[in-house]
Amino acid sequence: MIHAPPADPRPESGTPAVTRPERREPVQPTGIPGFDDIAGGGLRRGALHVVTGEPGGGKTIFAHQMGARVAAAGGTVLYLTAMTEVHTTLLAQARTLRFFDASLVGHRFHYVSVAGALERGGAAEVRTEVTPIAQAHQPDILVLDGLHTVKLAGRSEPEYHR
Repeated sequence: MIHAPPADPRPESGTPAVTRPERREPVQPTGIPGFDDIAGGGLRRGALHVVTGEPGGGKTIFAHQMGARVAAAGGTVLYLTAMTEVHTTLLAQARTLRFFDASLVGHRFHYVSVAGALERGGAAEVRTEVTPIAQAHQPDILVLDGLHTVKLAGRSEPEYHR
């Protein structure tokens, strides 16, 4: 059971302040101003966090900003792409973002395409291919950009959920 103390009213607005229970599980700060505040310090380590939205809604930029901050702080990022987009194109776009340090690519920020694995054997092949890569890099954050592509390539709903 989580117990939060009663909120103190805000004198300027008369509305109660939001009091969050203390977070006990380890978190990975994203370094994104405001986001870590509302997320209780960052993303829960070892958990799956799914960011969804319409094309052009900022999911890839969000993932790059989070990854760039983690890598700049000394962490390791494994950025998996399930789309056929060439990494040079993705990197060229990332370089236009002022928070992205391209010198970390290949050292702390690793791009890996899983598009070929999807074509060869669907979600099961992606899992088979990614597992040793993730074990080798021991990433602080693993991003899968193009999750919808993995779902479409899944041979069955249970395979996709594995």
